[in-house]
Amino acid sequence: MKPFPPKVRRTIVTALATGHTPSEAARVVFEEHGVQVSRQVCARHDPRRISGRNLSVDLKDLFYNLHEQFVEQIEQIGLAHRADRLVRLQSLYEAAETTKDFRTMLRVVDLARREMTDLYPDPNDGDDDA
Repeated sequence: MKPFPPKVRRTIVTALATGHTPSEAARVVFEEHGVQVSRQVCARHDPRRISGRNLSVDLKDLFYNLHEQFVEQIEQIGLAHRADRLVRLQSLYEAAETTKDFRTMLRVVDLARREMTDLYPDPNDGDDDA
């Protein structure tokens, strides 16, 4: 099998570094370049996986730099913070209360309870006991 052009490989690495799955990365490559790539090939471009251990140094550097920027950008998003989510839930609750939509009120209360009791585990906390 002929190797993919560098532009296609960079597209795969960029997609994976920004949180896409290998299947989504394959779809991005097809949409942008018209090249059919399997998800297994895309997975080999993720240096965090065993299958990506032989990725070139340039592509590894690209991956880790883009991934670091992506994580920093996520921290800037308001919905990534609990206080912002609770404020939005409060406004949803008030709107539902105004219209006497009791089902929505109960759902919002349940979401707020889950938010406050950490029923949505943080994937970045490093605790593997859950």
